[in-house]
Amino acid sequence: MATAVFRTGGQQYRVSGGETIKVEKLTGDPGSKVEFSDVLLIGGDTAKIGKPFVSGAKVLGEIVAQGRG
Repeated sequence: MATAVFRTGGQQYRVSGGETIKVEKLTGDPGSKVEFSDVLLIGGDTAKIGKPFVSGAKVLGEIVAQGRG
Protein backbone atom coordinates (compact mmCIF):
# COMPACT_ATOMS: atom_id res chain seq x y z
CA MET A 1 0.00 0.00 0.00
CA ALA A 2 1.33 3.41 -0.95
CA THR A 3 1.79 6.22 1.52
CA ALA A 4 1.93 9.94 0.89
CA VAL A 5 3.11 13.04 2.70
CA PHE A 6 1.11 16.18 1.98
CA ARG A 7 0.87 19.71 3.34
CA THR A 8 -2.21 21.60 4.52
CA GLY A 9 -2.75 24.31 7.11
CA GLY A 10 1.00 24.83 7.51
CA GLN A 11 1.55 21.24 8.68
CA GLN A 12 2.62 18.02 7.01
CA TYR A 13 0.72 14.73 7.30
CA ARG A 14 1.67 11.15 6.40
CA VAL A 15 -1.27 9.02 5.25
CA SER A 16 -2.07 5.62 3.78
CA GLY A 17 -5.18 4.58 1.89
CA GLY A 18 -8.34 4.36 4.00
CA GLU A 19 -6.78 6.13 6.98
CA THR A 20 -8.67 8.78 8.99
CA ILE A 21 -6.66 11.78 10.23
CA LYS A 22 -7.40 15.05 12.01
CA VAL A 23 -6.31 18.23 10.21
CA GLU A 24 -6.81 21.97 10.66
CA LYS A 25 -10.18 23.45 9.71
CA LEU A 26 -11.21 22.87 6.11
CA THR A 27 -13.91 24.61 4.13
CA GLY A 28 -16.88 22.32 3.58
CA ASP A 29 -19.53 20.25 5.29
CA PRO A 30 -19.28 16.64 6.46
CA GLY A 31 -19.48 14.38 3.42
CA SER A 32 -17.73 16.93 1.16
CA LYS A 33 -14.80 15.70 -0.91
CA VAL A 34 -11.44 17.44 -0.51
CA GLU A 35 -8.29 17.39 -2.64
CA PHE A 36 -4.79 18.14 -1.40
CA SER A 37 -2.37 18.99 -4.21
CA ASP A 38 0.68 19.94 -2.11
CA VAL A 39 2.05 16.37 -2.12
CA LEU A 40 5.66 16.24 -0.93
CA LEU A 41 6.33 12.49 -1.21
CA ILE A 42 4.69 9.34 -2.51
CA GLY A 43 6.03 6.11 -1.04
CA GLY A 44 5.66 2.55 -2.26
CA ASP A 45 7.81 0.22 -4.34
CA THR A 46 9.47 3.25 -5.93
CA ALA A 47 9.28 6.45 -3.91
CA LYS A 48 8.73 9.79 -5.63
CA ILE A 49 10.12 12.84 -3.86
CA GLY A 50 8.91 16.29 -4.87
CA LYS A 51 11.02 19.36 -5.58
CA PRO A 52 9.16 20.73 -3.58
CA PHE A 53 5.97 18.95 -4.75
CA VAL A 54 5.37 15.77 -6.77
CA SER A 55 4.12 16.89 -10.16
CA GLY A 56 0.53 15.85 -10.87
CA ALA A 57 0.06 14.08 -7.53
CA LYS A 58 -2.91 14.66 -5.24
CA VAL A 59 -4.40 13.16 -2.11
CA LEU A 60 -8.18 12.75 -2.11
CA GLY A 61 -10.28 12.69 1.04
CA GLU A 62 -13.65 13.33 2.57
CA ILE A 63 -14.64 15.53 5.51
CA VAL A 64 -16.00 13.22 8.20
CA ALA A 65 -16.77 15.85 10.86
CA GLN A 66 -16.11 19.48 11.74
CA GLY A 67 -15.31 20.39 15.32
CA ARG A 68 -13.51 22.68 17.70
CA GLY A 69 -10.53 21.95 19.91
